[in-house]
Amino acid sequence: MTTIIASKKGKKICIGADSLISYGDEARKYENTNHSKLIQTSQGFFAFAGDAAIQSAFTLFLTKAKFKYPKDIKKSLFVLFSQFLKFLEAECGFDGKNNDSDFKLTAGFLFANKNGIWHVDAQRFVSEVNTFFALGSGREYALGAAYSNYDTLSVREIVEKSLLASCNFDLYSAEPLEIIEL
Repeated sequence: MTTIIASKKGKKICIGADSLISYGDEARKYENTNHSKLIQTSQGFFAFAGDAAIQSAFTLFLTKAKFKYPKDIKKSLFVLFSQFLKFLEAECGFDGKNNDSDFKLTAGFLFANKNGIWHVDAQRFVSEVNTFFALGSGREYALGAAYSNYDTLSVREIVEKSLLASCNFDLYSAEPLEIIEL
């Protein structure tokens, strides 16, 4: 469980995440782990909300994948995540042929770079984000805060206030925050 959010205004873009890691009935605070929910690549930043094992597999996958987007980033992200699903089966032992929850990408990813923000959902549908978008267990709080502050705050302030709202109300989100301006 987590909260991740990205915001865009004009050419200004910011992405951020809380730092609590939880799985099952266990939670680990930032001080006890070395874990970032923002994954940096040469093309930008990925942020993930969902099963921690899927994020570990995705990080490993990115070391092997050649992700370079041409002019059509939506198509490139779709292809990347199609390859990732094959990687999960072939390299990580996830069985995509049954209905086990361990294989489903139950949440999603955000990808942000200096050109924009994109959301990739569990079915690999890719959509461009024009203002802000949040994922994870605290998304409702983050989206509400982003909506109420969008017209008056900078993108960094929107991300920060949204994550703080989520950390305040969502049991599965906690500070410190990780925020990156692009």
